Amino acid sequence: MAGKRWATQNETRFARAFLQKLGVRHRKNDFLVTAVVAWMRLNTHGIGKGNNLLGIRRGGKLVHYASLEAGAAGAARRVLKDKYHGYRAIVQAVRKNNGTSRKGYYTSAASFIKAVVLSDWDANHYGGAYTQNGPYGSHWLEYNQQTDRLYQKYAWMKGITNVVVTWTVPDQPKPKKQKPPPKPQAFHIAQLYAPEYLVGAETKAFYDARHPYGLNVLPPGLDGTLDLP
Repeated sequence: MAGKRWATQNETRFARAFLQKLGVRHRKNDFLVTAVVAWMRLNTHGIGKGNNLLGIRRGGKLVHYASLEAGAAGAARRVLKDKYHGYRAIVQAVRKNNGTSRKGYYTSAASFIKAVVLSDWDANHYGGAYTQNGPYGSHWLEYNQQTDRLYQKYAWMKGITNVVVTWTVPDQPKPKKQKPPPKPQAFHIAQLYAPEYLVGAETKAFYDARHPYGLNVLPPGLDGTLDLP
């Protein structure tokens, strides 16, 4: 893209004075300053000369201003006083507080450019808007950043190659590992009393091995705690 990538000192002075007159929220937003400079370089009111860097005309002729600050003030008045050409959205974009982070500064600049493109400042809307027709003869402008020459100029000056806005879904916590259910215990259902064919020591060994009684433990009744018939 032809032209200088960086804003000149005069362009920067003009842009800062212009934004100040519009009531900019964050004066240190260089993203917004660059957006204004890109607009100045692409303005279709005529190539700005001298201190009239936005090419403000009166009676079809470029207005002569005594200083850059006076030229910026004249351009700001043109935008502030307008009621019918969509310039009010430009002022709203400049004054909106999007924070002081790089993302906030970029959002302010992108919103400013969109407002300029959708306004009537340029008859062709810098190629970044098209008419969308609705029912009953209604119509409106839809913004398209990919074809917007003003945004492309701004992105080139800032060295922005690609901006993709994505919505991120917060990571879901990993489910905790659940302990496996305890294995069912095998219960040995034994006879309550020893078979009749066991006698003496064999009977005691039977009771010692029988679940759930331990060694040397006799079942109820045989240990004297239960009266048997």
